[in-house]
Order: sequence, then C-alpha cells, then structure tokens
Amino acid sequence: GALTGTYLLYYLTHGAVWGTNAAAVNATVRPRLRDSAFAITAIVMMFGQFLAGAMHNRLLAAGYSLPTVFVVSAIVAGSGAVLLIVYTFIARSARSGEPND
Repeated sequence: GALTGTYLLYYLTHGAVWGTNAAAVNATVRPRLRDSAFAITAIVMMFGQFLAGAMHNRLLAAGYSLPTVFVVSAIVAGSGAVLLIVYTFIARSARSGEPND
C-alpha cells in the first residue's frame, strides 16, 4: 500500500509539472517566440529527466527504500509545479498592460 501510494504521488506531481509547464510557457511567452520557448523547455526537461534518474540511482545506492525515493521525487516535482504556477501568475500580472505580439 505504501509503495503504491508513493508511486501514485510521484506520478501525480510529475504530471502536474508537465501540465503546468505548457501553461506557463503559453501565459508568459509572447506568441511569436513560443516555438523557440517550447524547444528550449524540451531541452531543459530532458536534462532534468537525466538528473532525476541520477538522483534516483544515488538514493537507491545510499540505501534508501523505493517508497522514500518516490516521496523525495514527488516533493521535488511538486515544488517545481508550484514554482511554475507562481511564476506564471507573477509574470502574467506584470505583463497584463502590454499588448500581445
């Protein structure tokens, strides 16, 4: 039960990061630059996945249990989602007076 719950928590927060990422780019980047922004974002996400795999590997090698690895990963992913949401609202409110290109 604990493993299933932490596994679910990990993928829910991982999905939240992926879901808020597209919304953050759409809300904060000017329309003419969105293709470039999505390409750069994809590169950053691939690097992030590599780092997540390395983090999982190091935690397991250090003797942490698999549920602990999932909880740590969910906390990191959830924090990223919260940061993206907050940044989107801050950037959107700062640009609310500017015309869209």
